[in-house]
Amino acid sequence: MIRHVKLLDFHKDMSDSDKRIAAYKIKQGVENLNDKVPGLISVEAEDILLPSSNSDMIIVGKFEDEAAIKAYENSPLRLNFSSVWNKAVASVKTANFVE
Repeated sequence: MIRHVKLLDFHKDMSDSDKRIAAYKIKQGVENLNDKVPGLISVEAEDILLPSSNSDMIIVGKFEDEAAIKAYENSPLRLNFSSVWNKAVASVKTANFVE
């Protein structure tokens, strides 16, 4: 199994309210993919991070293999909410590791 981790940073000029709304929409969109993308074992998103964090949001997925990550990334279901992501997210860092 592979863990797929994304750290998201929202645009600095966004209000706290706009960040919370975007985070909610991204969380709902990502977590709605559970049981809908082949090879995706589970995925969750969190925007209530500890003050020691230096990102605005984290997404953690568990996948059968790297091919499943690619299928997830290109899934039409995921791309349906990409407009929210594209407007709100300034940068993304990704890490994958074998569990």
